[in-house]
Amino acid sequence: MDTTQQARGQRLSDHETVSGTTVHGWPSVGFGLLLVAAGVGTSILVLADSSVNATTLYLTLVACSTFVVGGLALVTHGVAGLRRMSVLRRERARHPEEPWRWDHRWDEAGIRDDTVRRLTLWGYRALFFAMFMLPFNWLVFVSGDLAWFGMVAFGLVTVLFDLLVVYVFYRFVKSFLQYVRHGVGAIRYARFPFFLGEPLEVSFVPTDRMSGLRELKATLRCVEERYEKFDFEDSDSSTTVIPYELYSDTHTFTGNPDTVGRSLDVNLSFALPDNRPTTKLGERPPTYWELEIEAEAPGVDYAATFLLPVYSRRPD
Repeated sequence: MDTTQQARGQRLSDHETVSGTTVHGWPSVGFGLLLVAAGVGTSILVLADSSVNATTLYLTLVACSTFVVGGLALVTHGVAGLRRMSVLRRERARHPEEPWRWDHRWDEAGIRDDTVRRLTLWGYRALFFAMFMLPFNWLVFVSGDLAWFGMVAFGLVTVLFDLLVVYVFYRFVKSFLQYVRHGVGAIRYARFPFFLGEPLEVSFVPTDRMSGLRELKATLRCVEERYEKFDFEDSDSSTTVIPYELYSDTHTFTGNPDTVGRSLDVNLSFALPDNRPTTKLGERPPTYWELEIEAEAPGVDYAATFLLPVYSRRPD
């Protein structure tokens, strides 16, 4: 990898971001409240109109509920961000030379995996997209209000988005089955924090349900999230979160299926480079280090990520 490409990093696909969205703090709260107000206000107007038939009333309320759910999610995200920044400013003033004390709420002993977070995210996405697509499916396939050419044109678009809904439900079910099968794993830190240019040593602690894990692969990764704009023809640009991998190192552990898992803790050691960015989880967009652990298992494979406290001995 040449110097320019190394600095830019490799774009990651199918990677959950820490940012979640490009809107944070008060803008997130404000936009969320507008969505909630639009959904509630429209619902009140429709309920007050006695001429609206039952089907139209039902579908309109479903559509408005989508606005309310999305708005409440943005409000919650914004309030959490405001609280995080308040804590960051206070603790940074107390420990200006120790960013690991204010950059993120670390447990110095270790961290649990992101299984519950992924399950919650995919559950919310499944609910939101299902509610969003319900009125369109009713209009195209049930109502009978469209001519045949309208059903064909709108039907193709609706089916395309329905496939997205199916995929989202698939990811939710997959996350749920992993949670039921394996529970929530954890890693223990050999020290806290870890510093660039020094060894990183952790122990993977499987749950009692993780019997039979085999071919365990652990990938240490440095991720930098960026907010990138995409220009669409005849429309305004759109900003989205794109994660880039700035560094990675992979170790593979192969063991006996009868011993790997419940009765075995896997000790992992990596050599941290000294020429990569330090963790900056308090910023938006953030930069962070993570450990991804994947393992084959009977029935449902295990895959999860763990955030790591990797900092520099010479903070910026």
